Amino acid sequence: MRLGVALLLAGCTQSGTGVLLTVDGTAAVDQLSITAAFDGRSLDQVTPAAPSGPLTLPLTLLAALPDEDTSVRFTLVGLSSGAKVSSGAAGPFAVSAHTIRSAAVSLDSLALDGGAPDGGALDLAAPADLAAPPDLAGSGYAWRKSITIDRAMVGAAAPPAALADYPLLYSVIDPALRDVAHGGHVTSASGDDVIFRADDPAQCGGAPSCQLDHELERYVPATGELIAWVHVPSLATRAASADTVLYLYYGDSHVTSPTARPANVWNSGFSGVWHFDDDVAAATKVHESTSHALDGTTAGTWTSGQRPGQIGGSLAFNGTDAYVDVANAAPLTVGAGQDFTVSLWIKSTMPPVANQYPRMVCKAYDQTPLQSISLNLHNATTAATSPWYGETFSNGVHALVQGSTDVADGNWHLLVLARSGSTLFEYQDGVSTGTSGGAGGDLSNALPLRFGAMSDPASQKQFYQGAEDEARLSLVARSADWAQTDFASQSNPALFATTGAETPAP
Repeated sequence: MRLGVALLLAGCTQSGTGVLLTVDGTAAVDQLSITAAFDGRSLDQVTPAAPSGPLTLPLTLLAALPDEDTSVRFTLVGLSSGAKVSSGAAGPFAVSAHTIRSAAVSLDSLALDGGAPDGGALDLAAPADLAAPPDLAGSGYAWRKSITIDRAMVGAAAPPAALADYPLLYSVIDPALRDVAHGGHVTSASGDDVIFRADDPAQCGGAPSCQLDHELERYVPATGELIAWVHVPSLATRAASADTVLYLYYGDSHVTSPTARPANVWNSGFSGVWHFDDDVAAATKVHESTSHALDGTTAGTWTSGQRPGQIGGSLAFNGTDAYVDVANAAPLTVGAGQDFTVSLWIKSTMPPVANQYPRMVCKAYDQTPLQSISLNLHNATTAATSPWYGETFSNGVHALVQGSTDVADGNWHLLVLARSGSTLFEYQDGVSTGTSGGAGGDLSNALPLRFGAMSDPASQKQFYQGAEDEARLSLVARSADWAQTDFASQSNPALFATTGAETPAP
C-alpha cells in the first residue's frame, strides 16, 4: 500500500514545484508526524495514521512549494501506540522553480530524540519521470470566475495567432472580491488568496491546467477593487480561432502568505517596470517590479497623497523641480544594435515654451560623445503648439520620430518608442506615428534613467509638468501588435477582459 498525503502550503500551485518524499523502513509505527519547512517557514503538520496496526511502508507524501527556487527540510517523528519510537530530520532539499523532485528517507536511520539527519539522497530525475502531483491549486478555493479576453482587440491588422508571454492587466471593482469582513468572498485582507489559472495546454506547457503568475498592484478589501498583472504564456489575437479564457480563483482561508510572483510576470525581456502607484510624498522610493529591483528615488517637491492614474495611481510632476532618478545599471544599457522599447502613459496640460523640451523619460545629457534616449513632451523651437517626440543620439548621430498630435490636452495617452535594428518606431495610443532610420548605434551612458527631467548630473532642467503612469523599459523591440494590445487592454480593461459570473470552484 502507498499512502499519498499532501502537505499543503498557502499558495501552492499545480504547475509543479515540490518534493515527493518517500518514507520507508522496518520500524513498526502506527502514526508518523511530518513537518515541512522552507526558507524558515513551516507548513502545517500532517500525521498519516493507519486505521489499525502498523503503517504499511513505503508511503509517499507531496510537499507542494511556491513556484520559485527554494529548499525544504522535513522533520519526522514515528509513534507506536502514542509512544515515540524514532525521530529525526531529512534535508534540506534544493528545489528549482517549476520542478518536482523526489527524495527518500528511512525510519530505520532516524535516532530516537534526534540523531544525525538521514540526508535524503535526492533523486534528480526529470519531473516528467515522476508521478504527476495531485491538483492542489484549486482544492481549497471556494469560488471562481471566468475571464474571457476578446481576441478581436488583440493585435493590429495582420497579427500572428498569439502574443507570447504577455502581461495582461486585470482591473475590476467587484463586490464579490471584497474580503469577508466587508461581505465578500476573499478571505485575505491583503488579497493573498486571489490567484489566476488556465485550463488550457497552450498556457500550461502541455499540462491540462496550471496556475499563472501574477503581480498584485492594488487590492482594496472594502470595495473589491483589484488591479493585477497576469503572465499569459499565449494570448490569442484576432487571427486566432478562439478567445483566451482564464479563471480567477479566490476564497481559500488556508492562504496566509502572498501568492503573487511579480518577477515571473515581467520576464527577461523587461528591464524595468514602474507602476507609479506610490505615495512619494510619504516615501521617496518608487517601486520597480522586475527581478532587477531598479527602484527609483524622488527629488524635488511632491504633493502628498496618491494621485489617480490611468491604471491605479500615478506620479504628478510639478514642472519646476520634481523628478525620479533610477541609478544606472546593466539592465538599462542599450548598446549598438540592441533593440529596446520605452513606453509610458502621460496626462498633461503643459503648454509649449520656446526652446524648452520637457523630458517625460530620459537617459540623456549634453555630453561628449552624445549617446542618449529620451521621450519629450514638446519639440518647441518656438512657442507654437508642438507634438511630442522620441529621439536617440549615438556619438552625435541623431534619430527622431515625431508624434501625430500635441498630447498635452488633459487626456491620458500611451506613448511608445522602440528600436528594431537601426530603425526607430513610434506609437501613440496604439497607432504608428512613423519611423526613422539610422538609429542603430551605441546609446549607452553612465547617466541615471530619469522621469520628469533631463539626466543632468550638475543642474536639473527641461522639467516636465503632468502625470505619468506605467513606465516600462524592455531590451526587445515590441511590435505594432504589442503596442496596439497594450493600448486596448489598458485603456478599457473591462471591455478587453470580460469577467463571468461567480460559481463554486470545481
